[in-house]
Amino acid sequence: MAELLVMNGWADPDSLGVSLRDGLSDEYVVLADAVVHGQPLDAVVVGPQGLFALEIKPWEGRIMRARRGAWTGHLPSGEQARYPDPAPEARRAVQAVRAFLQDEFPALRPAVYHLFVLASPGADVSPAGVVEPAFVSKSELARTIAATQASPGTGSLAAEERERLAVALRDRRLTASMRASEAFTFRSGALFGSGKKVWTTRAAVEHIDRNPEDGLFHLQNGTLASWLSAQGAEYLAELARQALRGQHDPRAAVEAFLTGSGLVSRSRPVVRPRRLRLGPALSGDVCEARLSVRQGRGRGYLFGAVRAGEPWLHIEPHAFSGKPLQAVVSAETEGLAIGQSLWQAQLLVESSATAEPLPVPVQVRVVGMPSQLNRTVLRPAAGALVAGLLGAAIGWALGAAGTPAPGWPDDLLPSLRSYYSAPAFWAAAIGLLWAVMGAVRGLWQPPAWPVSYATGRWLVRTVAWGAALALLAAAAHWSWQRLGPGPAAGIAAPGLGAVVLSALALAILPSTWAEIRSGQRWNVPQAAQAAPGRRRHVSRRVVLGALGVMLILVVVVGLPLLGRAWQQGDVDEVMSSARPWAVDHWTQLETQIGEWVDGILLRSAERRAPVHPTTVPTPTPAAGGAAP
Repeated sequence: MAELLVMNGWADPDSLGVSLRDGLSDEYVVLADAVVHGQPLDAVVVGPQGLFALEIKPWEGRIMRARRGAWTGHLPSGEQARYPDPAPEARRAVQAVRAFLQDEFPALRPAVYHLFVLASPGADVSPAGVVEPAFVSKSELARTIAATQASPGTGSLAAEERERLAVALRDRRLTASMRASEAFTFRSGALFGSGKKVWTTRAAVEHIDRNPEDGLFHLQNGTLASWLSAQGAEYLAELARQALRGQHDPRAAVEAFLTGSGLVSRSRPVVRPRRLRLGPALSGDVCEARLSVRQGRGRGYLFGAVRAGEPWLHIEPHAFSGKPLQAVVSAETEGLAIGQSLWQAQLLVESSATAEPLPVPVQVRVVGMPSQLNRTVLRPAAGALVAGLLGAAIGWALGAAGTPAPGWPDDLLPSLRSYYSAPAFWAAAIGLLWAVMGAVRGLWQPPAWPVSYATGRWLVRTVAWGAALALLAAAAHWSWQRLGPGPAAGIAAPGLGAVVLSALALAILPSTWAEIRSGQRWNVPQAAQAAPGRRRHVSRRVVLGALGVMLILVVVVGLPLLGRAWQQGDVDEVMSSARPWAVDHWTQLETQIGEWVDGILLRSAERRAPVHPTTVPTPTPAAGGAAP
């Protein structure tokens, strides 16, 4: 039995809809007494092969096509009736259904069929099966629909799509581009006059998208929902009534209405990273990582929440509305078993940008505490070995590139000069430096990190620093060749290979320092990463970035220009003339400062002095005696 939807709330037992409900299988949905895009239809059937627009014709007798599109019917009484051409009516019905699909479901391209249903018993069309439009008797209608094959080039409709189409045909009498019988006036937005006037739901949604304050005002006072309901867009009216329920952010309510209408594109979320690897953690520790969710390009107002899929996984804060989310994801490993396999979980990003939650996979590995021997001996030894071999290779290449060995080893041990070459010296020196730094890194390695994991992190960071320093060194070399003083100054510039290899040799210092700092911050508690600390961290990054840019400018441009200026100008003469000037002005500055200090002290002493002078009273002469 098919599903029956009725637009007016009830169906006549003898109606066409009830007959189709009983005659079709559950693959079909029947809508009785439909009004599609302003076109009244007796019924619409939504099936796997497409949509059927049905109209009842109470014609009687044997019906035949007459001239100029007219139709005639031979009545049982022997009389002859004349009927108008039904072809224009059939075309209007098909066009209405297709216009509805274009407005409400533009991604769907189902086949659309039209059938005239002969309700009178005994009525038929001659010749049968060859006339257009198609006629079918009421008794054969269900069998004819079930036997219809999908048209070539059209896809079949899934069960969910059929249900959505049928409900939309029932509830959406006013489609997006249909002109309403009465305009709706917003409180603002008009070029001239007091308010923007719209005639279609599409225009109303577009205005609200451009003016969210207007939309919020009319959603709150209910005028928008009333207009939509009166014009036949009941689904939008209900959406307008539901938008404000349960929403603490008014702007989010407006966005919920806009996206629910299907007439605007959803916002685009940007989730970084798309996969969280919390890394190895000791059993009982809490490991953390950062997750950011922000608005991407395009329209929209992004809001939603992030839910953890496992009880041992937490995220704080988890809700966002309008502003980007900067959350801390933490995993409590106390209840997780130690093993080589990864613990898998998911974060579900529920937002206004997607109809379904966006999953973010989370991985964490729980390990046991390594031994004291492992932490203090084996890890530093492994770090020294790997780093020392890499450093020795870079040093050998530096010596082979033409970099001479320094002269101080000959002064200390002249007998060793014949036993080593420049490549051997640089291989030993740089290899030793790298080995020491590798041992330090291994000693400060977090206990939860295996040697392979920590070494891989350090290698990636070292390669990044090496590439950056090598590019900077190459740019400085090119700039020196173009802007520097040149060979005439007697300054021999090293070759490009030696400069780049020297930069690579120095990359061990910042990469090791950065890796040690990263390991120290690995298990920092969430309370220690409050908002002011994050702001200071961001400010520090900005300052370091600015200093890096200044360093690049100084190295690439400043040093060559300074060398040329030093070569071309008489520096000794300039310094000799500048020295007396500096001494003279310094003496004047000292004298001026001394005068300012003396004036301040005098004014301070005057303020501490009494306001009125103190007088000594004159003693009174005693009786019978002279004054002394």
